[in-house]
Amino acid sequence: MTRNLKLFIGATIIFYFIGGVNDARAMYVLAGASLAVILGCYVLSRLAVSGLDLQVSLSRRRGTAGTRIPVKLQLANLRGVTRPTPTVTLEIANATVAGVDRPYRYVLPNLDGRATQEIDVTVDCPARGRYRINHLAVEGTDPIGMFRRPRRFPAHEDFVALPKVFSAPGIAAWELLSPEGRRVARGRRRDAGDFGGIREYAPGDDLRYVHWKATAHTGRLAIKEFEQRQEAQIAVWLDLSAAGVVGKGVGASTEIAVSVAASLLQTFIMADYTVQLIGEGLSPSLGLASRGEAYLSRALQALADVQAGGASPFSAMVMEQVRSAGRAHAIFVITTGAGGGVPDALAFCGVHGILPTVFVIDPAGANDVAEPVAARCRSIGLQTVVVTEMDGIATALRQAASLTEGQLVV
Repeated sequence: MTRNLKLFIGATIIFYFIGGVNDARAMYVLAGASLAVILGCYVLSRLAVSGLDLQVSLSRRRGTAGTRIPVKLQLANLRGVTRPTPTVTLEIANATVAGVDRPYRYVLPNLDGRATQEIDVTVDCPARGRYRINHLAVEGTDPIGMFRRPRRFPAHEDFVALPKVFSAPGIAAWELLSPEGRRVARGRRRDAGDFGGIREYAPGDDLRYVHWKATAHTGRLAIKEFEQRQEAQIAVWLDLSAAGVVGKGVGASTEIAVSVAASLLQTFIMADYTVQLIGEGLSPSLGLASRGEAYLSRALQALADVQAGGASPFSAMVMEQVRSAGRAHAIFVITTGAGGGVPDALAFCGVHGILPTVFVIDPAGANDVAEPVAARCRSIGLQTVVVTEMDGIATALRQAASLTEGQLVV
């Protein structure tokens, strides 16, 4: 109920009461006039939204979390009556991440009879996920703003926001590998591609690729680099168990974990590595070793839609994957460790000669087990980085590339 409506209703009651007490006919007339104004405004408010048609269209249906999506609104007046300042309202609802729905309200200029008006607006994508335009309506009013009458239209037009992807400029993909993974990668380099440069020799390098002129000039062994990439396989194991979730909504650990996974995948795919993404609730096809931008597109789409809710503990998935992972794999584990048993499962990796790099997710320091899990991972010889915020992912990648021992908090 608007303020003006309350005033007119109050005036009508007061006029009628005074007329009844004092037997004043004039007061009855004023009460009737006030009531007539209310009824007239009610009718005009209904006419203000009748005969209107609202269409919504999107120029693109995929965006990225943290950006804005352009939306075109087209409002048509199908009748010959001018509509004063119609207002379009809508809500952007996220079906994947809770707590990020946002309402929007756009006040348009007067719309002449038989006219059509188009406006271009943008809506926020505060988090990854599948969005939908809900509660689409045109709101009209009477000349004195007594009633606000909405006319609702069916919800339609959905779009997807992909997870944020971070990169660490100046860091080569192979630098993110564990020492064992680096040795495998170097051992599988081939000289069939274009010459890429010279670097210092590291243990495990194939002596066939020694650059003898540079070695003679510097007195230290130098190795030739080639653009052709190795066949070493990169595996990303993502904790999507319900027990492993810390926090809620856009601040949940799942959001940071998904962006870490997306960033790793993009880093290695852009460097032409073979990759695979494994997590409960993800398509099994993503667990098949693949490469190229088509796989990256599928993986990012899956990461945009996925929700943490797996019933099985992440530690069980790790134990299962270890049995099928070979020494040639460079494995990245992304977990909060909150589900329990994760350090023991990762220790089992070491028994099989696998030393994964571990990203422990601790959103805003809310994960009570993050520090103990990270300390245990360090004690069994695993490279470990603790990530506490979304904007720290680039720093986490950079530090993981240079990590030799100890625990890092980003």
